[in-house]
Amino acid sequence: MPAQASHYDVRGDTEWKVTGYHGSFEIYSATAELARLVVETAQLPPDARMCRARTSIDYHYMLIGDDEFLIPRQSELETLSGNANETSSITTFSGCHEYTAESNLRFDAPESAAALKTTVQPPAPLPPGLSVTLSLLGAIDPRSAAAGDAISAEVSQSVRAPHSRQILLPAGAIAHGRILQMRHQYNSSQYLISIRFETLEVNGMLMPLFLRWDHKLEFQKTRTQNGFRDRGPEFSLPPPSTGESGGFFSLPAARAGAVIPAGFKSKWITVSP
Repeated sequence: MPAQASHYDVRGDTEWKVTGYHGSFEIYSATAELARLVVETAQLPPDARMCRARTSIDYHYMLIGDDEFLIPRQSELETLSGNANETSSITTFSGCHEYTAESNLRFDAPESAAALKTTVQPPAPLPPGLSVTLSLLGAIDPRSAAAGDAISAEVSQSVRAPHSRQILLPAGAIAHGRILQMRHQYNSSQYLISIRFETLEVNGMLMPLFLRWDHKLEFQKTRTQNGFRDRGPEFSLPPPSTGESGGFFSLPAARAGAVIPAGFKSKWITVSP
């Protein structure tokens, strides 16, 4: 069944432009519920660097918790450029979960002052300006990773207070964070991966963590069996207009098996909240 034509916003060289689009949808005959939605743009303006774009979304019901929900199963974006190059980006949706929480209200007498004094206080945030080296606990494969995925890294070296032997952050502490952004840039054949660490686990306690990626990072170099030195993962800086607050790495998409390996070390600088 064809969908009604309307308008579609596309990004040109200098501004967003409005163009028309049309589409269609499919429904299940027995239930009249949505099965597939297709949206295709009209002829795009020259500065969009594409002739057309077509998005197809397949829907299905999935049991989440005790109920079934109609959610996307797979989305495919197809583009056609002026030089007849075609791209196809497929996104699949899986691993959906239901999250619940329980809370208890207590109306007991307030704790005594003595009990309050013995309450363990969380560690204070780290002062700004400290150098922290983090080693990834798991590999990041851009072919399967996605924005929002949780990541963890281990503090490789103890961090001491400036001009002191006091250890502010012991080696082995775990930094927890997430992938902020995962992009595959076809024009430069690169994966762009943005990472941010937000909490620090020290002796079973969590504390907020505020870090800025150290751009002066020296990449790891290891000696192979034949005596040559491996250049290691080839990361580079992103374009300056990304605006991300995490560490932003890029690696070549054309190289088979390109991943950020487990154990990869990166340097960060603590900053003020």
